[in-house]
Amino acid sequence: MMYRYNETTIRQRRIKFIILILWFCLVLLMVWHHAFWRDEVRALSLVKQSDSILSMIGGLHWEGHPALWYLMPRAAYFVFGEPWVLPMMSVTVWLGIHRSSGIQQGNVV
Repeated sequence: MMYRYNETTIRQRRIKFIILILWFCLVLLMVWHHAFWRDEVRALSLVKQSDSILSMIGGLHWEGHPALWYLMPRAAYFVFGEPWVLPMMSVTVWLGIHRSSGIQQGNVV
C-alpha cells in the first residue's frame, strides 16, 4: 500500500521538522554554555591523565560508568584536544539513541 502525501501532511511534516531543528539548536546552545559537573570533570581527568587505554581501563575500578563511556571521550579528546568534547559526546550519544529508536521513521516526528 502506497502512502499518498497531501498538502496537509507535507505541511505538518515541515512544521514538525522546523520545531525539531529549533529544539536541537537550543540544545546545542545550552550544551555550549554548560558548566561541567564533578563527575564530568573526573571523567575528563581520567581520560587526559592516562598514558594508554589499558592504564585508563585499569583505573576505572571504582568508577560508576562503563569503560565504553571513557573510551568515547578519550577518542574525541585525542582528535580535538579540547574539554568541550564531553558535552558533544552527550549530544552524539543522544543522536545515536534517536537514530536507533525508530523515531526518524515518523513514529513521533
